[in-house]
Amino acid sequence: MDITLDYLDKNEIKYDKIIFQSHNKADICKENNIDVMIDDSIEHINEITDIGIKVIIMDNEYNRGCNGVRAKDWEEVYNIIEGR
Repeated sequence: MDITLDYLDKNEIKYDKIIFQSHNKADICKENNIDVMIDDSIEHINEITDIGIKVIIMDNEYNRGCNGVRAKDWEEVYNIIEGR
């Protein structure tokens, strides 16, 4: 958690809210009007996309079966969000 926050702050990546370790991320996304979710869990990716929320998939071998926008690191996430 601290690594992620430190990286985002160091690189001046803006965010409204970060939620760590939620068991039902789809419900949390709905409750918080989340526009874009960044995750690597196949279960969470599928649940969140099923309710119509955009997911950026943090690419890993274990989630290659999921279709969607993939990022290899936080810089790529930033570029995807910024439309670069």
